[in-house]
Amino acid sequence: MSVRPTTKKSTAKRPDPARPEGRPTSDAPWQQPFTGDPVRLFRYSALTANSHRIHYDAPYARDVESYPDLVVHGPLLVLLLVELTRQSSRQRVSTLDYRLRRPVFSGDPVLLTGTPDGNSANTAVLNGEGAVMVEAQLGLDG
Repeated sequence: MSVRPTTKKSTAKRPDPARPEGRPTSDAPWQQPFTGDPVRLFRYSALTANSHRIHYDAPYARDVESYPDLVVHGPLLVLLLVELTRQSSRQRVSTLDYRLRRPVFSGDPVLLTGTPDGNSANTAVLNGEGAVMVEAQLGLDG
């Protein structure tokens, strides 16, 4: 059996893709808007010792990596979902399982959402078109 690499390019790596303009809406009981900006991304890169230039060097992200703008750190989005859950549920977060589905770019408004489900919570980051960018399931204690 042979394995062949695919040559299909990621649609995220286009310098001029259509960008979501509006903020998404949701029926989720927990909601918080978020828009990544260059200063926050630079600070998070410094805090986490992440030196990848796609997070703080816009010309590099666009011209070399072919992203439309700076890439918001996936772990930052997950951290924001954990904080949304912690503040909204007033329970201790005991477990976390997440998946980064699509990149979020600086300046793109997203909506952090969450729904409690007994001893857990289902959370997501939605873009202006309502697409799920990140999803996370959190276990809750107490």
